Amino acid sequence: MPATAASTGGPAGAVARGRAVSGSQDVPAAKQSEWARTRLAAIEEIYRPSAQGRAWMESYDFRQMVGQPAWFGSTGFDGYSGAGQAIPRIIIHELSHSMWGAFPIAGRPDLSGRRGPDGVLDVVAAYRQDLAAFLRQAPDRYEPLRDRFRNMPNLVRGDYPDLYHFGEADLIEMTGADLDLVPPILRKYVQSFYGPAGLGGRDFKDWPDALGWWNGLSADDRRIAGELFGLPHFPLERWSSLRSPSGAGLPPQLTRVYQREEQQRLIDFASQLDLVKERESGAADATGINRGFEFWRGYLNEMRDLHKRYPGVLRATGAREAQAIAEALDFYISIEGLDATTQVDRYRVSISTPYVTDFPFLLKSRALVELFAQGQDAQADPGTLELVGGYARRLSRIVRLADSVLVASATGPQAGAARLEAVFGELSDAEVKSELGILLDILRESDRAATASAMRGMSDAAVGRLLELRPEIARSGEIPPARLLAAAGVTRTATRADLITGIRRLVGSSSGNFAIDRPHNLAIYALLNERSAADPDAVLEVFAETGLPVAEWIKEYPGPAGVLFARSPINGARTLVRASTLRHPLPYLVRSLTLADPKVAARVLVELGRLELAAVEAPVAGGGLDRVPVGPIVPRALNVMAFDAYWLSLGAGPPVDIGASAALLSNLARLEGVAWLEGHLREAIVITVFETDSGQVDPGSYVNLIASLRMVANALPATDPAYAVILRLTAP
Repeated sequence: MPATAASTGGPAGAVARGRAVSGSQDVPAAKQSEWARTRLAAIEEIYRPSAQGRAWMESYDFRQMVGQPAWFGSTGFDGYSGAGQAIPRIIIHELSHSMWGAFPIAGRPDLSGRRGPDGVLDVVAAYRQDLAAFLRQAPDRYEPLRDRFRNMPNLVRGDYPDLYHFGEADLIEMTGADLDLVPPILRKYVQSFYGPAGLGGRDFKDWPDALGWWNGLSADDRRIAGELFGLPHFPLERWSSLRSPSGAGLPPQLTRVYQREEQQRLIDFASQLDLVKERESGAADATGINRGFEFWRGYLNEMRDLHKRYPGVLRATGAREAQAIAEALDFYISIEGLDATTQVDRYRVSISTPYVTDFPFLLKSRALVELFAQGQDAQADPGTLELVGGYARRLSRIVRLADSVLVASATGPQAGAARLEAVFGELSDAEVKSELGILLDILRESDRAATASAMRGMSDAAVGRLLELRPEIARSGEIPPARLLAAAGVTRTATRADLITGIRRLVGSSSGNFAIDRPHNLAIYALLNERSAADPDAVLEVFAETGLPVAEWIKEYPGPAGVLFARSPINGARTLVRASTLRHPLPYLVRSLTLADPKVAARVLVELGRLELAAVEAPVAGGGLDRVPVGPIVPRALNVMAFDAYWLSLGAGPPVDIGASAALLSNLARLEGVAWLEGHLREAIVITVFETDSGQVDPGSYVNLIASLRMVANALPATDPAYAVILRLTAP
């Protein structure tokens, strides 16, 4: 992490050119810059921390990283953190990184913020273990948060760093700083910071209340709320029916605070632009990675949009530079809806206007092609310093490469594909990661159909390199799923070994976004479904060896899945054990099979109960894997139904089929006997009572489990052997 420093400056004035800001960790709170104090005051108004939390923020060394708008980072509770922009969600992210070790952990006096041999704080190591335990718990009212964690980038392929990173730094944002939304097993880590109410003083009673509020927000309120409360990143399809009985809306003061921070971003942009232009490190983040074109272009677009939203802010500062920047942004706003040729004409007329030549990234891509591909450099001022001047030269190259693809595509799709592949080959791996996105944006905006055709027509090797380096682009839609599968060797005629290798490669090159990956997973499932009848063992081996989510296949193809697992329940059980992950724990997989075919699920669950399931792999603090107890699988699988009655009454949540649960218990009793079923159901209840009393799970778990079991009993005939078992165990 770069040891950068920044200058001080008030919230509405130009920033001095010095480099010092808050200083070292022992600088008292009074030495925080005015900018830093104002940002922390905004955080207090938004997230309403406790008195202890406020005192810590006011004493912590939080810095403004002047001239580095891409910078944000933390060196820990005994160091400092900083941000380059007044963005509350980024600031609370870095403060969250910094507070580990700063507060006592309720009930854990042994956790003091010591670093282990791997450099990880003891409190962080403990939190990671409890976070993994939370993901393995049965569904409850914290399921929306669990769904968010399950869909963390790269968790699908068994990589845990993203889960750790965002789990440690985004819990406050994910829960709106409302302690009632934090699961009991994690609450002890943050309760010292959380106040009595969360987001802007709004006090949610539980997740359905919070999601009902979110669903009822207006578009304007949701834009702001989504910047402060991490719900835009939650998979909320199962919760869309919820509505808040008390109405929805942002507290007015929350809107005012956020709008003030947006305006501050504009002021900072104007006061620091000349400084940012002096050094390309202005686009580097805390890890030293230069975010390049994609950051700079996005940054300028954000500033244009903010100026459009608050047109009087820059002029109100009275600063000459701010006035000139406002005029330049006004120019780009005025030509935003014009065609590319007209934009070019207007641009050439306005090149003498200050700052216009600093913002050519705001032109349409086709306009950039017309400028740069004709041998021009957007009339950049020869005196423009490293950042903008360097980008202008690099952008000129990218635009010319894009134009060469467009020219080739005009002669035919094969020529376009060949030229795009040649251009792709000219780019280093680093350039593919930092600049390919801009190149493809230029192509798409110029001729979307030709771009898609060229991408589809590249060789398997080129498509494979794209999948490895930029999986989110490879999966963005221009390359159809079938084409991507073929490039990875996943075809109908592939050998079993090639099939496993190819699918493992696809799973390992996840975009990190479950929604983007889904069409490609569906294509794999369709192919596996075709092979399941002729080569069922190969299909089971794929799920056991590749990390491809078996639960989603079962959901998409319940009939074939039932046939496949019925063929050999013991092999099916072993496959589920090997396919279980933190994202899809073993009880969750049993539930998926129950919804597809409860009779087969009962046979597989019996076999699971006979296996030696002493432990499963789970993440540990340093990022590796360890063996942790899995617990008795049959009771854990039965506990998954604990909140079924609740979900049905709520009209939202995970899929529920009371008839399938009844059939599962009935078949278990027929297969193994009444005593066997009663013993495992009793153990499920005992586990729930223990975990509820010890504060590990939703406090309503026991009550809801009993209610769900009674609902299952009502779905059974009185003569069914499972019926009497349930009545005995749920009697008052």
